[in-house]
Amino acid sequence: MSIDKIIRIAKGTEEEKIGMSIKIPMLLKNQLQKISKENSVSVNAIIQAMIEDSLNGNEKNLNNLEVVNKIESLQNKKSELERVHNETGEDFLELTNGVVMDMNNEIATVKYMINLLQKGL
Repeated sequence: MSIDKIIRIAKGTEEEKIGMSIKIPMLLKNQLQKISKENSVSVNAIIQAMIEDSLNGNEKNLNNLEVVNKIESLQNKKSELERVHNETGEDFLELTNGVVMDMNNEIATVKYMINLLQKGL
């Protein structure tokens, strides 16, 4: 979280605001007031921008967690496909619903999906 980013967010806040009381150490208050004066932005706007930036960062972390969970699920699927392929020795497997699965192609597809997701992290 950079101060420059916080100042950009703080200057762009236009929403209706509600009252809230917080207690912070005197040193922190003084630092916020100094930044406020240097950048012509209110202390409240800076605090609001910091909270907003922090919450947005948490959303990104949650999205990354979802990606990690998806990768783990795909790795489990790949392991299961490889296990079945090794046990049967068959390149094509007929499923209970009558669909014929190309085991090598299915494993390669899952590996590709895992790589794509890992690059996105």
